Formats: sequence, structure tokens, C-alpha cells
Amino acid sequence: MTLSVRDIEARRQSQGWTLLQLCSASGVSLAHYGRLRGGEHAPRPATLSSLAIGLRRLCNGSANDAGQAFQLYRLAVVLVAQEAQADPMQVLAHDPSRRATSDPEWMTAAQVRRRALYIAHVCCGVSQADLARVSGMTAAAVSLAVNAIEDTRESDDDGSVISAIERVMQVET
Repeated sequence: MTLSVRDIEARRQSQGWTLLQLCSASGVSLAHYGRLRGGEHAPRPATLSSLAIGLRRLCNGSANDAGQAFQLYRLAVVLVAQEAQADPMQVLAHDPSRRATSDPEWMTAAQVRRRALYIAHVCCGVSQADLARVSGMTAAAVSLAVNAIEDTRESDDDGSVISAIERVMQVET
């Protein structure tokens, strides 16, 4: 039996889980879930399935990996967006699948997204599969983005936020 958005929302509320917890566990963005809850969009079966899986993960206590991937990716977006003097909320609002290469704002968001994916994967150890789920991208697109950043890195100490994070992550405590 497929759950409706109303059923999912009722279960979330009855268990006392936050919207962020459900969205993190399911890989569905907060904005998209909000549109589904508000009736602005009809949910696709795959989205309902992801939300149901998120509920099961929360019930089983296995949502930490997905939640950590979501949080680490978002944190990396904020760090890279600040370095690029971009608004992280605008970066997250741009649809990565749109491929609007003639739109300068979309291109800035894409550059920030690529660097954030690199940080989350290489520096924080988040799998590319998890990053694909939380970023709304395909696994192949995540792999290409990570490889593109790796290929363009001129040095390990170029003064960027990536270099700073890599240095800090290599320090033994």
C-alpha cells in the first residue's frame, strides 16, 4: 500500500519527528516536501516511496547516515557559497538538472554545488550515492562534479576553502 503525503505527514507528527529529520532521512528537499504538503505539486510515486523509506529509517534508527550526508552537503554549500560571495539558499534553489548554462546565476550555483560535493565526498567521506540522493543529482553527475574539481585543483594549498578543510581534516588529534 502506498502512503499519501497526508499519511506520511500524520506519521511524522505522531512520532514527533521534525520536517528536517524526515527530509534528511528520505533525501527529499525541505522545499519540495513543503510544496507537496501544501498541495502545490502532485507527488510522484518515487517521491512517496523515498518518504516512506525515510519514515522506516527514522523508526529503525538508521537515518543517521542519510541525515549526516544531508547536513554535511548543506554545510559545504554554505562554506563554498560564502567563499564565492553567493547566497547558499539561491544555490540550493537552482535545479541541478536544468542545465541552464546561459544563466550566470545558475552557473554560479553549479560551480558552488560542484565544490560542495567535492568537500562532502573527499574531505568528509560521504558516499557519492548518498550525495546524489541529498543533492537531487544522479550518481553519475555527482561523480563528474567531484572529478571535475579534482582535475582543476592546481595545488593542495591554493588558499581556498577546500584547501583549508583538507588541512584541518588531516591534522591528527
